[in-house]
Amino acid sequence: MPPPLEDAVLAANRAFYAAFKKRDSNAMEQVWALDHAVSCIHPGWSPLVGRQTIMASWRAIFGAADPPQVDVSDPRAVTLGGAAAATNEGHLAVAGGRAPTAAPRG
Repeated sequence: MPPPLEDAVLAANRAFYAAFKKRDSNAMEQVWALDHAVSCIHPGWSPLVGRQTIMASWRAIFGAADPPQVDVSDPRAVTLGGAAAATNEGHLAVAGGRAPTAAPRG
């Protein structure tokens, strides 16, 4: 059985991908930290920094005419002291076979 920190990381990873698959902005809001610095790199985009910018990017992605579809496999939790990260193999399918290449402004 994984330690509690690993369980929590894997639960957060599942919640993230569930929100992504459902294109649920409210659920996605729940997975991103409120009190810590956050950053995000969408495939084909420049890095995004800050919760407002990241949430705007998810709203734009979910609101697209044909948003990307994602499947994941082999989720794992990696811990080092009190820090943790989730890794997995992601399979992204986008219309026309290309990911968006520009972050929304806002």
